[in-house]
Amino acid sequence: MKFLSKLSVLFTLLVMLAGGIVRTTGSGMGCPDWPKCFGQYIPPTNVSQLPPDYKTIYAVQGKEIADFSVFKTYVEYINRLLGAILGIIVLALCIAAIRSKKLILILLSTLVLVLTLFEAWLGKIVVDTDLNVYKITLHMLFAILILLTLLLIHWKVNKNTPIIYFNHAIKKNTLFFLIIAMSFTILQILLGTEVREQIDEIAKIYHFENRNIWVGNVNYFQKIHASIAWVVLLINLYIVKEYTINKLKLESIFLVTIIALQMLFGMYLAYFGIPAWAQPVHMILSNILICTQFYIFLRIKTKEIDNTVIE
Repeated sequence: MKFLSKLSVLFTLLVMLAGGIVRTTGSGMGCPDWPKCFGQYIPPTNVSQLPPDYKTIYAVQGKEIADFSVFKTYVEYINRLLGAILGIIVLALCIAAIRSKKLILILLSTLVLVLTLFEAWLGKIVVDTDLNVYKITLHMLFAILILLTLLLIHWKVNKNTPIIYFNHAIKKNTLFFLIIAMSFTILQILLGTEVREQIDEIAKIYHFENRNIWVGNVNYFQKIHASIAWVVLLINLYIVKEYTINKLKLESIFLVTIIALQMLFGMYLAYFGIPAWAQPVHMILSNILICTQFYIFLRIKTKEIDNTVIE
């Protein structure tokens, strides 16, 4: 079960990265139907493999789809394929949990299986509604919930790993600040999803050209997103100070590195014309950040100091 728990976290991040690439490349409607793609389990590789009136046949909400693009079709198809593999891994994890006969693992794995099935259904709704903005945001929110639940399962499965003892008790307000940091990170992800949606719409208006002026057309959400990034940095620096004192130097260094990279990529996107390759990297770094914060939270909550469990 240890291997499955690690694999599930890894594939969730891969699916989220693939989803970011789908949006960056404008491939969200690369497969206009679900669960098949142009009515096939293996998508076509050439428009000649589709009927002449395919735009009408696979119309979404009464609107004809765009011209067939083998690149966009397979970008979306790979995203779905990774999602299907994740579903199989989660199912295997649930079976392994039942065999372990540990109630907490059974409950958590069942929860994540239900969430994964719901996420797959929500993905269908996103396609059926022609990439509705709010449903995309909801889709991202549930993906984060799945990721954190899988990380919790991984922690529970590996809880017998060696314990690092602290020199002194951790202040309760440090844990409070960590919860605040995670909350702000999730808020940043959701705001980033909104900004990215606006960028997608602006890109269509400019026919995916003149990338250097896209940011200037985004509304106040972009400024809020950029401002909150500094709040996230300051809160996490406080946390790093506390955790470094308490012998969590490796986690602290990793946390600071991820935040620094996240902000650098954010500024790179804003000042260098939103390079397509940098968008999914910026997104996946935010997901790794919330994972790191949650991992540190789990470590702190279960550490023993002078034989007293921190509550």
